[in-house]
Order: sequence, then structure tokens, then C-alpha cells
Amino acid sequence: MSPPLGDSVHNGVDHKHIKAIEVLISGGTTERAGEAAGVTGRTVRRWLREDQAFTDALRQAQHEALAACLRKLRACGELAVKTLADVMRDPNAADAVKVSAARAVLEGLKWTEVEDLARRMAQLEEVRKHSYN
Repeated sequence: MSPPLGDSVHNGVDHKHIKAIEVLISGGTTERAGEAAGVTGRTVRRWLREDQAFTDALRQAQHEALAACLRKLRACGELAVKTLADVMRDPNAADAVKVSAARAVLEGLKWTEVEDLARRMAQLEEVRKHSYN
């Protein structure tokens, strides 16, 4: 079951669209999304191709779902880093385990760069949007 969609997703879409979006962000197929919305999978695929309000709402729902996941990951982050640091410092841990822990820490640091790039891109998109209006 997917989390309830935020109010920003509801703008410009009807109940059928919302039902389809809930299925799609949960990993469901367009056929399954169509069943939930009371339409065919073909209709959902048409919405994806041709309905800007639907695709905007889907994109917003995907963004909100990802943001919720990232908040949960951040809540576990401190413990995860402590655990990895403990493994790296453990004199009884095998070298391969220590390297694996160190690699995990370094990979985690990349996400701060990704997040920064995403924030900067959003700012640029906002400036671009306002410059055309």
C-alpha cells in the first residue's frame, strides 16, 4: 500500500488519476494502475504520453515518495555510520570486511553531492520558469 499522496499531487487531476498514480509509484504496471482507476492500461499509457497534468502529478508523487524514503534513510544514517566505523576500527574484523565498510562510507558521501546537485538544479529550473513568464 502506498502512502497517501500529498495535496500538491492532487492539483489538476481527478480521482481516477490519483488511483493510477498510487499504483504506479508503488511499482505497479500500467495495467494494474488502470484496474485501480477503473480504466484500461491503454488509457493510463495515453495519460502518460499526452496528459501533462497527470505526468506532472506523477512526477510530484514520485518526488514525495523519494523524499519520504530519504528521510527514513537519514534517520538511520547516524547508526549506520557508527556501525561502519566500529567495523573499520575492529582489530578482529577481516581486511575485506573493513574495506567493504570503508567503501560503504565513501559511497554514502556521494549522496551528499547528488543531493546538492538536485537542489541546485531545482533552483535553476525555478529561475528558468520565472524568466519565461
